[in-house]
Amino acid sequence: MYLVDCHGNGTNFEQGRERTPEESASPVRHTALGQSRESLEGLLEEQYYDACEDTDQIAALEQAQNPVRENADFSTTVHHADYSQTLCHKVAWFFYIIASNNSFMVTIVYWNFLYNGSKIGEADVSFHLLNSVFMLTETCLSAVPVRLLHVIYAELYGLLYLIFTVVFWRSGGSDANGNNFIYPILDYKDKPYTAAKFIILYALVGLPASQMINFGLFKLRCYLNNLRSNR
Repeated sequence: MYLVDCHGNGTNFEQGRERTPEESASPVRHTALGQSRESLEGLLEEQYYDACEDTDQIAALEQAQNPVRENADFSTTVHHADYSQTLCHKVAWFFYIIASNNSFMVTIVYWNFLYNGSKIGEADVSFHLLNSVFMLTETCLSAVPVRLLHVIYAELYGLLYLIFTVVFWRSGGSDANGNNFIYPILDYKDKPYTAAKFIILYALVGLPASQMINFGLFKLRCYLNNLRSNR
């Protein structure tokens, strides 16, 4: 049995353990048991990282293994504490939620409402396109979990940015062209209603939709992981 802890370190619990006569007499049975245990432990590791909560499948695997465990004369123990999240995990998770949701919205808003048809520069691609590509890759390939209600963290970040834009406008700040706003869609002086509609759509439609997309990708990732574990 080989487990990986939350730091990526592996521990081989099978090393040094002598096989029972039943295991030695039936290597095929022993191999099947090991594969079954690895499948269960992989799901448990996902669960205690809070990345996948398919408890029904875990319970079914445990029930299916009970007869095998009784005949094998040994038990498998999974230490749940090994999969608990540390403060670093939670902080990284928090920033992932903010970045993954707002990156999609930045890309959509820029190319649909701010881009004026001028020559596309490296900064435009880096700041307003690759950010979404990177976060989409992170969602698909990492083990970071996604929870629908966590969209509130992205909303709070958006609220802080909104407060910053209001302070920037009220304090007389200006952009490189002398305009008293950061973006034309946030022109609180000349187009206050347009700015208000954009803010409402961004907060109540854009960010929730982005979180739902990420959640769908997360569920697909869990489904594919379960298929791999059941092979």
